[in-house]
Amino acid sequence: MNQEHKVVKANYLVNLKTPYSYSEVEKKIICSIVAKVLPTDEDFKNYEIPLSELGLNFTDSKNHSKYIKKSKEWDKLTVEKHRTEKNIFDLIMSKPINLPNNDGLVNWFSWIRLNEEEKIIECRFDKALKPYLLQLKENFTSYHLKNVLTLRSSYAIDVYELCKQFMPDPTSEAIKENKVVNFAFRTINLQEFRDLLHIPESYKNNDVSRLLEKVVEDINEKTNLFITFKMQKKGRKFSSIRFDIERKSYRENKLNDSPDEVVLEEMSNNNYFEAPEDSILNPKNFNKN
Repeated sequence: MNQEHKVVKANYLVNLKTPYSYSEVEKKIICSIVAKVLPTDEDFKNYEIPLSELGLNFTDSKNHSKYIKKSKEWDKLTVEKHRTEKNIFDLIMSKPINLPNNDGLVNWFSWIRLNEEEKIIECRFDKALKPYLLQLKENFTSYHLKNVLTLRSSYAIDVYELCKQFMPDPTSEAIKENKVVNFAFRTINLQEFRDLLHIPESYKNNDVSRLLEKVVEDINEKTNLFITFKMQKKGRKFSSIRFDIERKSYRENKLNDSPDEVVLEEMSNNNYFEAPEDSILNPKNFNKN
């Protein structure tokens, strides 16, 4: 699979509070298969992905060195070594997601299996997901697959998607009209954020802050975004998290400028986007790509 392939999915799926938490490897499998869906596809197909293309073993084009990621969970794919353990696909299929408007539950896939001989994942999306993955014209989030394949945790993948939702890829029209969004600000209710990422209840607010520090460091190092965050209070209690999101390519081009001047320039040109708190509850109101 080309690492430049895009993951494109409806904002509903980005902001969805699922009944179950997905692991880092589960999320990467799902994202990799979503990236197989083409903008011109009118129906789902049977998709095949070699295990070697799932970000666990690939060549860095700059130095031609091998990057190999080891994961205890990924070892569960080796049935010979773990015959008594649930494999990764059993876990994915045991975690349905809620459809909007109380339309019931659906699994990501109607069929998925590991072809052990050829070391290929074979699968097909459930047809109920067509409105959220096919022919999307607005209210969707898109990004190149390579941005999430090397992230170190499911938390990092979630935060990247939540931030990328408000930093859409520039269209040719936006570039021509000088309306490329280079800055965005997103504020999310703290409890909503905890629920969305399935952060353990035992985590205090300080623990959440330390967790986010690691997540942000990972995202800033490996993706096309540069983000910062601030825990915000209402009265004496922390009530929300504000993410300041910047397109990394723009940031790198402005390294010699004053950060304050850059922000003022962008805001004066209206090339920024700010969503109201709790927008996660109404995702279709924002980011109409």
